[in-house]
Amino acid sequence: MLEQIKALLEETQPRVYGTGDVPNKARLPYLLVYTLQPTQIRSLSREEGARRFRFGVTVVDLGAQYIEADADTVEQVLEGSRVLDGLSRIELVSRGPVRREPEVTSDGQEYTTLPLHFTVTIPKGAA
Repeated sequence: MLEQIKALLEETQPRVYGTGDVPNKARLPYLLVYTLQPTQIRSLSREEGARRFRFGVTVVDLGAQYIEADADTVEQVLEGSRVLDGLSRIELVSRGPVRREPEVTSDGQEYTTLPLHFTVTIPKGAA
């Protein structure tokens, strides 16, 4: 499931990278896609259930010059996406603060992060 979401982001936004480390080269902004975690099971109808998962995406930028635009792009790509199944949907749950103090890597490179949190609802029986 996570691989499909990452593939969708990489297809639609060439500046997206699915790595967990902040690289030292200025090829950012890129995305850190965290592990999907089940949150709850909800009933969509009387006999059918749905699985819900929550996941986080962090937009990372060296210098913060693109971070707001990239966060908007990620929201537009994912929100309402049917990437997992024709009946599934991805919804934005929360967005972190737009402005944060820059963080610094071990070699002194400053970078800014903006967390986004989504839920994925997958109908019972879907892939």
